[in-house]
Amino acid sequence: MRKNTAVLAGALLLALGVAAGLYLALRTLPRKNVERDFLTYVEGLSETGQLVLVQGRERLTVRETAKGQLFGDTTLGDLLRIRSDAVVELSAWAELSWAVDLDDPDRWSVRLNRRDRVLYVATPPLRTRTPALRTETLEARVLDRSIFLDERRMIESVRAALTVRFEEIARKTSEEPSVRDRAASSLSAIALAFCRKFDLPVDRAEVVFGLEE
Repeated sequence: MRKNTAVLAGALLLALGVAAGLYLALRTLPRKNVERDFLTYVEGLSETGQLVLVQGRERLTVRETAKGQLFGDTTLGDLLRIRSDAVVELSAWAELSWAVDLDDPDRWSVRLNRRDRVLYVATPPLRTRTPALRTETLEARVLDRSIFLDERRMIESVRAALTVRFEEIARKTSEEPSVRDRAASSLSAIALAFCRKFDLPVDRAEVVFGLEE
């Protein structure tokens, strides 16, 4: 009788141990599963391999010192030692968007902290996508002008490099705190929606941009 009781007690303990192990396994949910499911979720929100987090419209301004055209010739001013250069300012409204890459899953990190009910999401760097310039809003003016210049030709020479210069300026906006805060809020909202869909015990999502390869 005692032997049977011991066997039953051992079987009960074994069953409880298996149940406890299963409970802990389900409770902790392997990190890779959460990460995989989250990346699959956000990939479904994108058609371009990038997850766009913020969109906006901003006026971009470019200033360049341009060589003036003295009577149609740039060398004449040099020979006569007459300053004919000036600062040209070009500005235009542009449609901007900021995104993070989805191409390489290894550059993402997703952690679920069940005890604190937090989902931690770290992503590749936040990037500014190529701006869509509203050319009809382009304005040009010459600053610090010289009377010995052809303003029209000067403006045209600067305008030729307009797209590249505006892209350089637009790229820097991804470092602005206001843009990064908006992007973090957007990704946090996406993460919380993911947690609700998969019934994960999360009250908040914390986002960090900047994981490099």
